[in-house]
Amino acid sequence: MDRSFSNQLDVPEDHAAIREGVSAVVTRFDDEYWLARDEDGEFPREFHRAMADAGCDAIGVDWTIDIGQARARVGSRVALQGNLDPEVLLAGPQAVRDGARAVLASFGRGHGHVFNLGHGVTQHTPPENVAALVEAVHQASPAYH
Repeated sequence: MDRSFSNQLDVPEDHAAIREGVSAVVTRFDDEYWLARDEDGEFPREFHRAMADAGCDAIGVDWTIDIGQARARVGSRVALQGNLDPEVLLAGPQAVRDGARAVLASFGRGHGHVFNLGHGVTQHTPPENVAALVEAVHQASPAYH
């Protein structure tokens, strides 16, 4: 695979750092590694560490990855953003509150956590469940931060 394509993209000058950062991370893993991840459907857990090593300031973590495990891989070198499963928002206010507290507990005490969903809000999400999430995060966060 020719990975030099990223250098051929016509992007504004201020995007060069992004292009270089992505290239620095992706090229740490060979083609066989990426093909195996496509086949097994596993998220490349080593990728978080590689992103931190490449100089990222923050990493988004989807709901399929335990945020506490991601934090263990990167330490305090980067902030982590995530990672409540958006399907929890369909389950009702108590499930939302429990889910929010579980994510906060998994990340643990300290700074560097931006709480959000591990993906977007679906169109069928009841607004009152979103309100319950915001309230739960505001109430529970002080114990961790």
